[in-house]
Amino acid sequence: PDGIIVDIDREDDTDSYEIDVVEGEHLIELQVDFDGALREDDREGDDERVARAQDATVTAEDAINQALELHPEGLLDEAELDDEDGTLQWSISLDDADRNDLAEVDVAAN
Repeated sequence: PDGIIVDIDREDDTDSYEIDVVEGEHLIELQVDFDGALREDDREGDDERVARAQDATVTAEDAINQALELHPEGLLDEAELDDEDGTLQWSISLDDADRNDLAEVDVAAN
């Protein structure tokens, strides 16, 4: 399906990611294990996050790649599409190999 990722969060206690995807007018919460197993946890309406997804011109993948260019040793901990004081941006959190905080990088989303 065609969807727009608006949030990726590595779970602290398991080897999995929670990924929020906007598809149409719905926000879908997915759980993705490191082995590739995928399951849908929830589906709901979220007008604010749907609007952000539709306004963003920079994808999660592009924002993450920009952050990793600055910190190539980093591992993705979280990527969130957010509105900071009227500016749409990706907030990227990177960890080191030991899951310690490495860097916070903001990337313009449009």
